[in-house]
Amino acid sequence: MNDLNTKIDKYFEKYNVHNPNPTSPEYFSGAVKIALNEYNLPILEMATTFQVADSTVERWASGVAVPQPRLRKIILDWIAERV
Repeated sequence: MNDLNTKIDKYFEKYNVHNPNPTSPEYFSGAVKIALNEYNLPILEMATTFQVADSTVERWASGVAVPQPRLRKIILDWIAERV
């Protein structure tokens, strides 16, 4: 997770991530938004990998919805491998 923290820290201010605690919903939403917008990770790839709709990934990025903490960690690890 430290790799991901290092890579996205500079974008937290840009995307108004106010809680950089890796276990917080705000951190998760910020990480997804940054992966999609700054690292061009395809929404479809994330949606397919985690068997959710594209709109679910969009809700994760906007902070409207977040998965359960255990799944959040799995997704964050997956993002870290790709950015």
